[in-house]
Amino acid sequence: MVTDYLKNCIRVVVRHKGDFKTPVIAGKCDEKGGYIDGNAPDARFEKPYRITASPTIGSFYIIEDQRIRIFNTILKIVSTLLHYPDSAIWDAILSPSEEYLFFVTSCHLYKHTISAGITELFAGTRGYCGRGDSHILHQATFHGLSSLLFLNNFTILMSDRLYSNLRIVNLCSNTVSTFCLPTWINEDIPMSVSGPKSVCSLRKPLKLVYSSCLK
Repeated sequence: MVTDYLKNCIRVVVRHKGDFKTPVIAGKCDEKGGYIDGNAPDARFEKPYRITASPTIGSFYIIEDQRIRIFNTILKIVSTLLHYPDSAIWDAILSPSEEYLFFVTSCHLYKHTISAGITELFAGTRGYCGRGDSHILHQATFHGLSSLLFLNNFTILMSDRLYSNLRIVNLCSNTVSTFCLPTWINEDIPMSVSGPKSVCSLRKPLKLVYSSCLK
């Protein structure tokens, strides 16, 4: 599947004997977007830009600006999981236990309990953006979160595109730390960081993926 961001629909790429087709499977392309749930052909999307796994077989989360929708490809139904009107949602990922959906806005990490339908602030200082580590999740600050990835059951890696570093949330110790401090940073600006900046250097990191092949 692929999100058609500008045409507000969901397509599937079909390759058969060298012939590529991209039929629409949800929403309606070439039409003004919107937020309408229901049967896939009748549903409407508003600039969908990311797809991530759902715990239900044949079902996926579709991320659009301030909403996360559910597209069930078996039942061909679109529904809204949550609406976060305060800020754009940059990325979302299912926890290894499949109990929670974690998602990031630019300055905060949220946890959505799927069974209860409850969303709560998980890391970051409410109403504040910045860049500081902390031993307490709700005292850490972020500004430019763009992607997140579970490294294991208890560790979340997040990319910070504005400060050009990576952040680690430890679910066991409830702490936030930083690595990949960019070499071009102004040394006169006091910042609390963990680890030597020689470890790595990035420039506006965006999407994170896990690879077991690269060494």
